[in-house]
Amino acid sequence: MAHHGPFKWVRPEVYPLLAALAVGVGAMAVALKHSLFSDPVVTISRGRRGEDPTEVAGQSHYNHWVRRFADKSNRTILPDFYRRDEEDEQEAK
Repeated sequence: MAHHGPFKWVRPEVYPLLAALAVGVGAMAVALKHSLFSDPVVTISRGRRGEDPTEVAGQSHYNHWVRRFADKSNRTILPDFYRRDEEDEQEAK
């Protein structure tokens, strides 16, 4: 089968490699966008480069919704196990 067009040099077994590279470049682009636009320390414009990031901007970056949700939740995985262990320690005293 003769290939025509700009992709005649690409073999079909190369397509998974190209897909993996595209996913990697996409992940890098998402991380770069996140770093540029949400980190209060990164400044793009020259006017703000001499300023220190404000405490409010740093706190809003640090206390995002995932962290606030995790702080409200119960962190113990096996609460009965830990409760029993604490009771054993109190009895030993």
